[in-house]
Amino acid sequence: MIKNEVLVTIRGMQSDGQEEDSIETIQPGKYRHIGSTDVVSYDELLLENENEPTISSHNLLKIQPHLVVLSKKGPVQSEMEFCVGKPYHGFYQTPYGIFDMTIETAVLNVVQTDEEIALFIEYFLELNGTPISKNKLEITIR
Repeated sequence: MIKNEVLVTIRGMQSDGQEEDSIETIQPGKYRHIGSTDVVSYDELLLENENEPTISSHNLLKIQPHLVVLSKKGPVQSEMEFCVGKPYHGFYQTPYGIFDMTIETAVLNVVQTDEEIALFIEYFLELNGTPISKNKLEITIR
């Protein structure tokens, strides 16, 4: 059974067709089950520099078998919905401005056991109508 205190492992890959960029991070988080939704909250470090204050966002992940919603609050704010066959339109707010965002989810796999929840998401991202990247996101909650 998944406990209240969890570790959230995030592996992301982003490709613009010419270059690939990847990240991996592990953050402590809190888990709870509400109705038919698994909810995980965690803080994500956005910038860690010894000469500047640490910048982070508070993230809330809502997981259902065919829908995953990721909300970010802080210097970067957005809500991203991942659902195959249902494009999501929203806004991506940064210190540099607000962008119109479209997400097309190609793959969404949610696998849950007594010990963990594993998410695999592939999606295409557009900002202000311009294709930006193809993305892969693997999230494991233990």
